[in-house]
Amino acid sequence: MKPTMTDEQREARRAYHRAYYVATKPYQQARQRKRRQQISDEEKARKQEYNATYYAANKAKIAADNKTWRQKNPEKVKADRARYKSNNRAKVRAAAKAYYHATKETRKPQRLEHTRRRNAMRPALVRAAREAIVGPKPETCQACGGTDGGIVFDHCHARQHPRGWLCDRCNVALGCLRDSPDRLRKLLAYLKRSERYQYIRLTGWAKAGL
Repeated sequence: MKPTMTDEQREARRAYHRAYYVATKPYQQARQRKRRQQISDEEKARKQEYNATYYAANKAKIAADNKTWRQKNPEKVKADRARYKSNNRAKVRAAAKAYYHATKETRKPQRLEHTRRRNAMRPALVRAAREAIVGPKPETCQACGGTDGGIVFDHCHARQHPRGWLCDRCNVALGCLRDSPDRLRKLLAYLKRSERYQYIRLTGWAKAGL
């Protein structure tokens, strides 16, 4: 009868086998592929039947072991999932779309709760995103240099991309002009034309003694 191994000896033996497998991994994989190709259809069916029977009898244990392994190897799990998604992008998207439509009604309470939690986090997330994209909030308007109505965040209403920080008056003015540079140019030309006409009128009235 073999003598009982100590924990140190058992761990040393496991470490040796792991190191041996890593050192000979290409050879081991090629050997396994060759053996799979040589397996007969009867042996394949017998092996599949055995695996199905074993899985049915040990389903809870297998699930627990898999969960434990995933918890111990989070980086490997993340890398494997990313690689699978990258290689099967269309399949993953189709499965996600089918799952969403199949469980849309039953998962409605969970989705509402998720939306509520995300909205609770939104102010901090939005503030961080704004500062990361256009910089921290300044003391004055980036257009006119004033502070009328306070400094607010400005974004394009057509494409939703951020633009910068404006005072409330400039922000409202852009909104009224519908973010149209052409409309703004026409309005500027109108103001200049009105100033010239007003000067002519005032000069003529002064000469007439009015």
